[in-house]
This record gives sequence, C-alpha cells and structure tokens, in this order.
Amino acid sequence: QNPGTGTEQAVEHILTAIGAGCNACPIEVVDCLDSKFRGQRLEELLCRLFDLHDLDGNGLLEEAELIQLNVAVALLHYGKSVDIAEVEDTYRVLFREKLDPDGHPVKYRAFRNYLLSLLDSIDPDPPAQEMIVEQFSAEAVLAREFRSGKKSGRELFQL
Repeated sequence: QNPGTGTEQAVEHILTAIGAGCNACPIEVVDCLDSKFRGQRLEELLCRLFDLHDLDGNGLLEEAELIQLNVAVALLHYGKSVDIAEVEDTYRVLFREKLDPDGHPVKYRAFRNYLLSLLDSIDPDPPAQEMIVEQFSAEAVLAREFRSGKKSGRELFQL
C-alpha cells in the first residue's frame, strides 16, 4: 500500500478527529469509529452547540439549561406572544424522551447522538447538516445574549 491509504489513512483520520474535541466534549475514538462519524467540521460544530447549551459550563447538559435556552429562542422568534409554559413542556418532554428519561444531566455523547439522529431526519446531506447546526448555534448565541440582559431583542436584530 502507498503511504496515506488504507489503514494508515483511517488512523490519521481518527487522530485528526480526536484533536477536534473541545473542552467539554472531547471526541472519543469510539465516536470516530462509529458509523455516524461525519467528519471533523460537523463534530466541531456539534461540540460548539453543546458548549452553547451548557449554560453553567460544567460539561453537562441539564434539562433546565435546554429549557431556558429554548425559551429565550422562542421569545426572540415570537416575542411576548409565546406561550412560555408550552415551550418549557415541549423541551422537558424532548429532554426526557431523547436524552435522559429521568431528567438527569447528560454528557456530550448523548447530545451528539440525538443531534445526529435529528439531522438525519431533516437532511442526510453532510454540508446541509453543517449549515443546520450553524443556524442552531447562531440562535443559541443570540439567546444567550438575550438571557444575559446584555442586549434587548431589538438590539440583537440590529447586528
């Protein structure tokens, strides 16, 4: 075999992907060998999205964090007319059905597996999946700014 092909290329790909991990959600070798491994760019985007959802920065996604961030996203989308209780219920159910049935905090891997499943159901095309995660991240950034009180909804949309 020529260098850079076959097994050597697969090992290099895995080592590159492992280096793509971020502080709270390192990409593990098993993720790289997983048939759902999509490439370094998508892994980096998923990791960033996890970090954006991890409001307290403890490396775990808590049910309350998912709810709080998505309430802020809903307020930015729909304004004061949004039914906050309905949004809270929607994301509580989502967390318990897709991440942890008892509502316990989850690590990156559970979040990643859920997001990959969601992305597959929306669009199987890898570049499209990257764009979807970029959009989710943009909304999460705006929601965090809104939650922090640093900017009003009106100011956020004048960026």
